[in-house]
Amino acid sequence: MSAWLSLTMTSGVAWADCVGPSAKAGQQMFNGTYSVMQYCNGTDWIAMGGGGIDTLKTLSCSSGQIAKWDEDSWECATDDIGSGGYGDTLAGLSCSSGQVVKWNGSIWACAVDTDTNTLASLSCSSGQVTKWNGSAWTCATDDTGSGDNLGNHTATTILNMSSNKITNVTDPTANQDAATKAYVDANAGGSPSPSIIKLTSTTHDGNFGGIAGRQTWIEANGCSGYRVCTTPDVVRYIFTEGKTISGMANGGHYWLGSGCNNWTSNGVYGENIEQTSGGIISDSLGCYIKAKVLCCRW
Repeated sequence: MSAWLSLTMTSGVAWADCVGPSAKAGQQMFNGTYSVMQYCNGTDWIAMGGGGIDTLKTLSCSSGQIAKWDEDSWECATDDIGSGGYGDTLAGLSCSSGQVVKWNGSIWACAVDTDTNTLASLSCSSGQVTKWNGSAWTCATDDTGSGDNLGNHTATTILNMSSNKITNVTDPTANQDAATKAYVDANAGGSPSPSIIKLTSTTHDGNFGGIAGRQTWIEANGCSGYRVCTTPDVVRYIFTEGKTISGMANGGHYWLGSGCNNWTSNGVYGENIEQTSGGIISDSLGCYIKAKVLCCRW
């Protein structure tokens, strides 16, 4: 509630009246709302001891000015917060070509763009994506878009294929390598005995550079679509099926199995079958000796 204390001062000069409350020029009052003495100047109520009533109503500021409190009243003033009288805005900045706006700790300012680590400088290959490596953007394989790329990391838990196939697998070379169906059928036998056994067209010593190397060599030397026979394969073929192997000669030795892989001295022997007049016998032969290879197909 406003409290008004009215004091009347008379004068011989005619003045217009103040309103809110109504009074003649020269009258004084105490404005309880603002706790200030005011007097009527014939038009407005003026705060005594100040430049004007403590409101923004009587201010007429220029474009760009703001209202500021000067400890006694509100006054029109330039916005000098920040730099150059523009305040903390970007409107007063005029940057050169190639510059960027940066916060320098107190104001926004024009500055040279020192961050050259952008995507514009990257030249990625087809299918790659951009990845942050902890310090820069780099081109990298997309490990999530078309599936998890197992080739670039080691699994740390069970691999659940969720009924999906693993395709394009090469033949195993180590004991714990995965094997394809074709390799298992060829080396374990899709049936008790092969449907046909034949010899390679040329000879080779026992060093084929591993199982995969032996398989590659027989396919290039007359046994395309076959795999290297084992001794049980040959025994079942001849004695169980009663078949003969074309080209085998008495006294001849023939490589089979996986012996002699990467032999290093002539004293090493590998798995071999010898043809005799009474049939065949399992034998071992010096790995340095050249012989044909027995090839099986089911």
